[in-house]
Amino acid sequence: MYVQVSYKKQFVFGIIFLIIILSAVELLVRAYEVSFPYCDYIGKDALDDIDLEVQKQECFDLDHFAYTSVEGVLIPKPNQHFANMNINSHGFRGPEITQEKPSDMTRIFILGGSTTFGTVTSDSTTIPAFLQEKIDSTMIDHRIQVINAGVMGFDSAAETRLLKNYVEKFDPDIVMVYDGINNASVNQILAPEDDEYSSPMWKILTYIYEYYRTPTHIYKNFMPGLELGVSIDEKLSDEQAQLWRDDWKGVCSQNRDYKIIIFIQPSLSNKTHLSEDESLILKLDPRNKQINYTLEKIQDISSELNGICNGVFDLRSSFENVTEAIFYDHAHVNELGNKIIAEKMYNKLLPYLNTNDSK
Repeated sequence: MYVQVSYKKQFVFGIIFLIIILSAVELLVRAYEVSFPYCDYIGKDALDDIDLEVQKQECFDLDHFAYTSVEGVLIPKPNQHFANMNINSHGFRGPEITQEKPSDMTRIFILGGSTTFGTVTSDSTTIPAFLQEKIDSTMIDHRIQVINAGVMGFDSAAETRLLKNYVEKFDPDIVMVYDGINNASVNQILAPEDDEYSSPMWKILTYIYEYYRTPTHIYKNFMPGLELGVSIDEKLSDEQAQLWRDDWKGVCSQNRDYKIIIFIQPSLSNKTHLSEDESLILKLDPRNKQINYTLEKIQDISSELNGICNGVFDLRSSFENVTEAIFYDHAHVNELGNKIIAEKMYNKLLPYLNTNDSK
């Protein structure tokens, strides 16, 4: 006997069936991500001293990293704890801090993108952590706190917003900036405005990214990435360099109670002695030529910040004579690279710590 099912019940059954299918796909995606995390750097020779399973775990953790918006500024979601990465209650990587600065403490923030935040590295082997270690071992009579305020993907536009809208609340004495490479891509020109981070759509997308992995997996594995072409776009480089200058000029020229020291970071193109993987990355990654050209433009225009910011230093030659493998992509370096950068920052920082001049 044939029983006709109403359209309403058919619709309900269809929805239930769709939810079952989507849930099954989501479970498969999550299982796949655990077994085969998607990161180009896994197995690169610059990471030979890090166990392959640790590399995979770092990749998985970074891919499941969550963000939140605080007063229109995107920061890591507070109180996140992974195998080798911890975000404190204020959204900064590393140990817990108080918002109110102790009266006898010198507080240093380091702003930057993922190269500052640290990838494929523990909390103790990022650039800010190595700088803290160096200071602690050489300046035992001073209470100096180095705070990692790096946020993955940030360029000067995002960094200056973070500084003015959030970091200043923590009463910094010195703000160090390590950037340039993210400005040498198109993301600054296309970056969301402050209020977009607080929009309902942005919050929905953030929620989906954190809790529903299927769209993210499809995007990362099957959608073509936005890349610069092989040929150099001189006009784009000029625009990017000028935006970088204008961002920092705008902040440095304002009345403030802290020093600002800017460091222009190196890229793979600045390294002379290349490992096998570094040579292959330099050859195959179309971003390298454009990034290197833009960093040169940034260095050329950085002289306009002299006398406005407290210091501007070029670190692009930091790895010129290093023979070991350092880079595992066009911008990111291993723990040895982080330590070298921290040493060079320390040497430039010393005069600002040892003088009693006005801020």
